[in-house]
Amino acid sequence: MNDLHKIDEEIRKDIPLTRDMDLKKASLDIPYLHHKYLMKYEAQQMVVALMKSRKDKRYHEARQYYSGKADPEIYREEPLDHTILKTDLESWIKADKKYIHSCEQLVYAEAVLDLYKRTVDNIPNRSFYINNFIDLLKFENGER
Repeated sequence: MNDLHKIDEEIRKDIPLTRDMDLKKASLDIPYLHHKYLMKYEAQQMVVALMKSRKDKRYHEARQYYSGKADPEIYREEPLDHTILKTDLESWIKADKKYIHSCEQLVYAEAVLDLYKRTVDNIPNRSFYINNFIDLLKFENGER
């Protein structure tokens, strides 16, 4: 989760809207920021796809293991000391530490993806915020 906070801090640093900002620079930075975060979003989509496939693979491995159909070598390394009914198989898989770890990694990767998606979606709106800010400054200076 620490990385999620670092990503959020980076976004807040790149995309501030404050009274003392350089409006010209902020306006010119919009395409650069959109490209930067779009690339990060697309890279994170690949990470999420990888995590989904790892989760699916771990689910399959756990299903094989707990149903007694795994390679005998695996049972020598990690003996299965219980007889598991077919009806209980899902609960054993969901309690498997490696499967849980895969699920947690996927949830984290999806949270990062969502953060990048919201950022990419909001960047084009910056021009409206900047324009509104300019209008406010004109109003405060009595120009309208």
